[in-house]
Parts: sequence; C-alpha cells; structure tokens
Amino acid sequence: MSKKRIREHSYTESDLLNALNTISSGTSIRKAAADFGIPLSTLYGRLKGSTSAREAKQHVQRLSPIQESSLADWVLTQDKLGLSPTHAQIRDLAQRILATAGDHQPLGRHWITNFFNRYPSIKTLKGKRIENSRVKRVTTKSIKLLFERLNLPAIRDILPEHRYNMDETGIMEGFGINGLVVGSSEKSVAYVRSPQTRTWTSIIECISATGKILQPAIIFRGKGLDQSIFPSDRPELRSWHFATSKRGWTSNALALEWLQKVFLPQTAAPGQRRLLILDGHRSHATTDFMWECYSHNVHLLYLPPHSSHITQPLDVAVFSALKAAYRRLLGNLALLCDATPIGKRGFLRCYCQARIEALIPRNILSGWRATGLWPVNVQKPLRNPLFLNEDEPTANILASEPSTVISIQHQIDIFTPVRSTQVQQQFQIRGRQSIRSRLLIRKIGKSLDSKDVIITQQQQRIQALELEVENIRPKKRVKVAKDPNECFIQIWEGSQDQGDVAVDVETDDGSETSDNDVEELSCIVVKI
Repeated sequence: MSKKRIREHSYTESDLLNALNTISSGTSIRKAAADFGIPLSTLYGRLKGSTSAREAKQHVQRLSPIQESSLADWVLTQDKLGLSPTHAQIRDLAQRILATAGDHQPLGRHWITNFFNRYPSIKTLKGKRIENSRVKRVTTKSIKLLFERLNLPAIRDILPEHRYNMDETGIMEGFGINGLVVGSSEKSVAYVRSPQTRTWTSIIECISATGKILQPAIIFRGKGLDQSIFPSDRPELRSWHFATSKRGWTSNALALEWLQKVFLPQTAAPGQRRLLILDGHRSHATTDFMWECYSHNVHLLYLPPHSSHITQPLDVAVFSALKAAYRRLLGNLALLCDATPIGKRGFLRCYCQARIEALIPRNILSGWRATGLWPVNVQKPLRNPLFLNEDEPTANILASEPSTVISIQHQIDIFTPVRSTQVQQQFQIRGRQSIRSRLLIRKIGKSLDSKDVIITQQQQRIQALELEVENIRPKKRVKVAKDPNECFIQIWEGSQDQGDVAVDVETDDGSETSDNDVEELSCIVVKI
C-alpha cells in the first residue's frame, strides 16, 4: 500500500490495538500495517512503548481524564433522566470543577468540541421538550398494570377489529410551521407573513387496531355555526359531526354525545364485545358515559395518567403526521391568499386534506404496534425512548469512589497540590521514580481529582435543595392596595422590610383585625 493511500486512510485507536494484537500473534509488522491502514512508523513507535497522541497530551488538558470521564458519565445519566444539559451547562460545570481546585482561568473556546471528540459516547442532539408530569408520573409499575388489565379474559378475547382508540387533539387555526425559505443572499433572516390566528379548535378522532377510521367530531370555539364556513367542494364534511363550546374544548356533554352519535353507530357489532381505549379525562369517566358503554357491551380501558405519549396509538404515530401535514397545507394556502387570516372555512379545507394524507393504515397500524396494544407486547412502551424511568438513581457526577491513597513515608515540602498535574510536577523535580512511586503518584492525583468532582456535585446538590426549600416555604398572600387614580402599581421599597410595613386585615363587615388573625383570612390588604 502506498504512503499516500495510507495517509488518506483514517484509522482509530481500536484499529491500532487490533493491529498490535495481530503482531503479537505472529503477523509481520508490514502486513499488519497494510491490513489496518496504519503507518509503519506508528506501529514501530507503539511497539517501543510510545503512547497515543491523546495520552501524550493529557498533562496539558485543563481537566484530568478522571474528571472528564466523570463529567461524561454525568451527561449520560442526565440524558436518561430527561435532563440533558446544554453546552453552556457542561462548560459551567467544568469551570466549577476547576474553580474547586483553585483554577479560575476560563476554558478555551474549543474545549467543548475537543471534549466531545475525546468521548464519542456523547454528542449534540436536538432537544425536544416533554412535560415534567409525563416523566415523574409514568412508571414501570403503571405500564405493567395496564397490560395486566389488557390480558384479562374478558378483554383478551376481543378481536382486533373491535378494538378502538379514541383521543382529542387541538389545533390553532392559523398557526403554520417555521422552516427554511429561500431569499436574498444579502440577508440572514427572511420574515414570512403568515395568518397567525390563535383560535383553538378541538378534534376527536377514533381508530381501530385494523386501520379503520371513524368520522371525526370537530369542536369550534364560539356559540354557533354558520353555513358559509363549510367548503362546497368537500362532500366528506357531510358525514362529520360539528359542535361549539365556549373555549373550543370538549365537555362531559360533548363526550357523551360523541359516544352516542359517532362511536356506537359506526362500530355496531351485534353480539360482539368492543374495547375502547382512552385517557382518563374527566369527560370520559362520568357515570353517564360509563353506563352508555356498559349498556352496549363496550369495555373501557383507561390509560395511565400522563402516559399517552407512549401508550396511545393516536398520539404516538398519527397526530404528529396529521399536524405536520396541516401546517404544510396551511402554508401553501397562505401563499395563495396573501396571508389573509385563516378562518373556519380555511381550517376545514386544510384539515380535510391533511386527514387524507396522515390517517392512512400504515400510520395507524404503526401506532398500535409502537404502543404494544396490538399485537400485545408490554416491552414496546417500556423500551420507548420517550419513557424516562424515574426509578433510576439520581445523577451522580462521580461513577466510583476515589481510590485509597497510600501513605507517604516522607513529606514533600514544596507546596500543597490541589490537582493531579501539580502532584506529577512535584515528583518530576526529584528525578526518575520507581514503579511503586509512579503508582503512588497516579493514586494521589486520582484522589485529588475525584475530590474536586465530589465537591462540585455537593455544591450543585446544595443549590437544588435551597431552591426546593424556597419553593415549598409558606408565603403570605398580601394584597397591595391600588390607587384608583393610577393605572400602574409601584411596589414601595420599604415594604421589603417586614418591620416597616403596617399590615391591616379587612373583614367582610369593614372591621379590622390584628396580625394574629391573619392566618384565618384569605385576603390581606397592605396599606402604605
């Protein structure tokens, strides 16, 4: 193999170790170099005892290898807990570790990039927000309990064509999606006009485990509907169901009417039991709703609270594709109508087409498979990347306890080292050391570096506890008296001093009470 070809061929440290193992097994150095694409000089150097470039530069790194390894383990643990740190947070934590050892110099501009290169197990990802309640309240126990109920004899025998999943979703009529656009090369940002109307509309959809789709129910915000909002070129709207509510949300009455006029007629199966899987919203758990299902041989299976992102087929594989298609179609419509505000008519036109594109058998069946509801497989939701198990131990920035330091027979009277590099510098002054001395140096340095990491971890824990105490500390609700002649309120600076504030409590009859009776009242008026 030519030198030019070897130089162009990239190899890793793993390739180099494999080449050395091959040589130790009897293969010639030249053949190993050709097989793994490694220069001969590199192999000869390693055989003579030279170290890798990464190991050779460890003494000039700001953080020692044990500190960086602990930091990388902490990042991986935080990622499992759903608290993946940002670049700035990792840099800040590294800076705190250095400050613990007395090093207050800022890290280099490219430190974070080099840190990622040294630890390929971590990388920059696109963050996607998930509600805290979805992490804290969804446990392995609740998921397994759901599937235990799904395996009850009365439920297990229900055929897949009689298994349904129902859920509500909401869409803002005029909200499209941000994305890349093409414009003048002389600008860095292109502002695109869009019909950003914030009218909320709720949709109730229902699908079966075999890919069947029920007609939707649309809930508009308002008091009534006008015939003009329905496009004449969409005949499928005639079979849809429409309603209005004060805020565009569902209600107990609307949920019951959906059950009576949509679900029961469209899923009628004489002599067959049906299963309806849905979340535990209060409108789904009323006595009237459950009685109607009982009367028509429909079994209800409620999903664990806050688990729809991993257990609801509509949420897992359908609604995301549906909303993406709707936003794309909305953008196309905005181009045609010059960003005129999109009303109910435009919403129905876009949603009809988006529904045709997204509610297809492939997406529906994929949702049922991904949730493990059909075919039944409890491991599907438990292995879902969105299932963040809170039962895992709290993130520990240090993977193991520091090694025990061997006692030193004589004292080095130079200065007290606070980092492993300083220990190495002091021993290098004394010349060549024995193997036992070098081992001692490494253990001392490891203990010092581990100490810095532990201190930084405890400092973070203290800050978190202080914040938690501040959040749970009882606070008096103090009503500030407003001047009727002023529109804005200014908080009197002296009110921060509790001793300078006169607190009078007004009762319903206009009388005043002392501060001892404050706790029994719900309103406190501060008169300044």
